[in-house]
Amino acid sequence: MDEEYARNVEEVMAYLATKGRSRWTVRAHEQCYSCLASYLRERKLPYSEAAAWEWFEGVADGLDRTRRSTWAGALCKIADLYDTGEIRFHYRASKMEDRLRERHGWLVDGYCAHLRESGLAPATVHNHRAAAVRFLLGLQEHGVGCVADASYADMIRALLACEDLTYRAKTDYRGKIRSILGWLHSEGVVRYGFTLLADAMSLKKGYCWNSVAPEVVEGLRESQAGDDGQIELGGYLELVDGLAGEHRACGYSHGRICSITHYGSLLYLFMDANGLRYDPTVGHAWVGSMARSLSYGELSSCRRTVMLLEQSYEGVAHDLSRAFVFRQTLRGRLPKWCEPQVDAFLSMKAAEGWERSTLVMFRTCVCRFCLFLDGVGVTGFGQVTAEHVKRFNVEDCRTANC
Repeated sequence: MDEEYARNVEEVMAYLATKGRSRWTVRAHEQCYSCLASYLRERKLPYSEAAAWEWFEGVADGLDRTRRSTWAGALCKIADLYDTGEIRFHYRASKMEDRLRERHGWLVDGYCAHLRESGLAPATVHNHRAAAVRFLLGLQEHGVGCVADASYADMIRALLACEDLTYRAKTDYRGKIRSILGWLHSEGVVRYGFTLLADAMSLKKGYCWNSVAPEVVEGLRESQAGDDGQIELGGYLELVDGLAGEHRACGYSHGRICSITHYGSLLYLFMDANGLRYDPTVGHAWVGSMARSLSYGELSSCRRTVMLLEQSYEGVAHDLSRAFVFRQTLRGRLPKWCEPQVDAFLSMKAAEGWERSTLVMFRTCVCRFCLFLDGVGVTGFGQVTAEHVKRFNVEDCRTANC
């Protein structure tokens, strides 16, 4: 290969180093130039832009989208050096950034300056800048004049625009959006709720946080027309932080603490988006709407969070060492006529030293049987017959929980 080609390759490598490009980008350029050099050497051809693109068209189908784009950029850089002796920065007909409104351009510049002051590498700052431009441009294209004027619907639409990306790319993009929204809030440009959206929308259960029926929301607004003890959202966040702190002090797992924060944040988003203040009525209406979209375990965590927040609001001390029950148990639904005998039977079995799982089985079966008897009109164990037992065995579906 001629000396001019080797010299131009070295200049491109030096250019990438001054721009702080990632090691992957540098390796991709080196691989591109090496493959091109082998192609030209095998055919005993000097470098020309036409020969380079002819080679690229033959190998492009075997490259993934990212590497194909990087190799195309590498060919453009070395072609610039042959043509003008300088390397251009952009190779598209128009830059996305050129389409930003002036106000958004200032915000992007300020955000990147903040990142540089934080000590991030130039390549990382460049990636954050590209994500910020894409995000703000997406808002503009849907009629938002400035991010400061955006609504929750606008933000959700912008976040859902990355749904077609791979999981890794989607997670990376949402992380960058979380970062820029956090900076915009610190500058007083956007409301605090927007900073929670990226995390709220990252899981499927986040999509349902604002699914309360409109008439129910309107009723909640009417009930809050006066000052009947509701607290502002800033005070509500203090309740959430306090509850998470209590769990941390009691040695709860990181996952449980994150669950408290996550569901507390989703309730905050619902109230902020609908102009509501916090009181237990709002929490009850909201958690009822979540029941249609969450699994049993997720709904249990959500209900637990809402109920503990209600206790914090009412000044009730928490006993976090005890199990939390969200529904009426079978034992709590027993009719009065059988409670003494059932309790005596279960106490006797516990005294015999049976395992906990066995005692749970005893309690479940006995309670189901008693509820069945009450349903067919039995008011005492003296009235039970063999027919009652046979009918129970036939009809019991065994799906109830104790």
